[in-house]
Amino acid sequence: MSENSTILIVDDEMVSRYTVEVLLAQEGYTLVFAECGEEALEKAVKLIPDLMLLDVMMPGMDGFEVCQRLRANPRLAELPIVMITALDDRDSRLRGIEAGADDFMSKPFDRAELRARVRTITRLNRYRRLIETEEKLVYLANYDMLTSLPNRNLLLERLRQTLTHAGRSHQNVAIMALDLDNFQMINDGVGHEVGDNMLREIAQRLTRTVSSLGATVARLSGDEFVVIFDTNNFVKEVSEMAQLMLDNISQQMTLSNHEVVITASIGISVYPSDGEEASVLLKNANTALARAKAAGKNTYQFFTTEMNKVALERLILENQLRKALTHNQLCLYYQPQIDSNSGHIVGMEALLRWQHPKLGLLSPGKFVPVAEEMGLIIPIGEWVLRTACEQNKAWQRAGFPLLRVSVNVSSRQFHPANLLQTVKDALTDSGLNPSYLELE
Repeated sequence: MSENSTILIVDDEMVSRYTVEVLLAQEGYTLVFAECGEEALEKAVKLIPDLMLLDVMMPGMDGFEVCQRLRANPRLAELPIVMITALDDRDSRLRGIEAGADDFMSKPFDRAELRARVRTITRLNRYRRLIETEEKLVYLANYDMLTSLPNRNLLLERLRQTLTHAGRSHQNVAIMALDLDNFQMINDGVGHEVGDNMLREIAQRLTRTVSSLGATVARLSGDEFVVIFDTNNFVKEVSEMAQLMLDNISQQMTLSNHEVVITASIGISVYPSDGEEASVLLKNANTALARAKAAGKNTYQFFTTEMNKVALERLILENQLRKALTHNQLCLYYQPQIDSNSGHIVGMEALLRWQHPKLGLLSPGKFVPVAEEMGLIIPIGEWVLRTACEQNKAWQRAGFPLLRVSVNVSSRQFHPANLLQTVKDALTDSGLNPSYLELE
């Protein structure tokens, strides 16, 4: 069965065209004829046939040139082409292959061979087109046509997979619902074409921003996007990523000669604290998004109020911690170390505290982890080491008993190669004997 396959027969000789027509008449194909190369190209573009039988030797544009031009056209690059030639030499066949021919047949035609080859090629071509159609349908079912991002269908599938993996590995998953602020106003003002270009640009900016996280960026509808990724430190990592996304989106863009600036709002839910099912987490992220819009836009909000408080406190803490050293807000307390047998003091441990101007005296657990993540633990650790050595030496000069002072060293302080030199400098500058310093 031909299933109405269309065959374009290109030959300048009427007898040859008629011969092919007679031989294939009973096969049920739709036969279309062209008498020259120019006509062949025109009909090929118009019809997109299932097969072309192309004569090599024609006046004007020969079959080799026709084949090359067809292959240069993206719409016709996969068109099956069988070259028909009276030339049976090797050079002609090689030239035809180089031009892009799929097969060759020689004149005069063998009826059985012609029918068999045409039947096989058209069947394979129908199968290829079927596969392409199925692939296109799968793509349309899973991707947004405007931005090429995953759509809601694929997002939900990936989110479920991410949640399953996170449940096994005990990780958090951030779900960030993002909506452009006043997009409809811009869309109506400068036109839908510019609006579509803006959505494409936003999709690219989001993808670049989160590329290092292995995140999924999806477009659900209109100007609504969702970003999902797993994390071990969601307060810091998610807060920083949300702010970075807002900053990158708000950068000026030029679209169709229009200078445009737009902002966005983000709502965040976190697995498992805000839900364990994909639909619940998306709903909660959208609830947080509504709060971000209500808070004045161009901001982000966590679904859990407590998380918003923690994120804000952390941001404030980071900014103020940078000033703690220069404003002399850090201090050391010295805890005696007592021999349980004799009851005598045998040493002391230097304990770091932050005399915060508003929050009062803060223990290391409140700020050292933040200092480690920010890289501030290196200068803070050096200050602690120097201050403890200087204080111990001062007590020794004042006539107090010779005691060892113990200083805690963060693992992050071992990353720079100069920790040993830092210790030597602290001892040399203070004049403290190394035997009276202990590092923990």
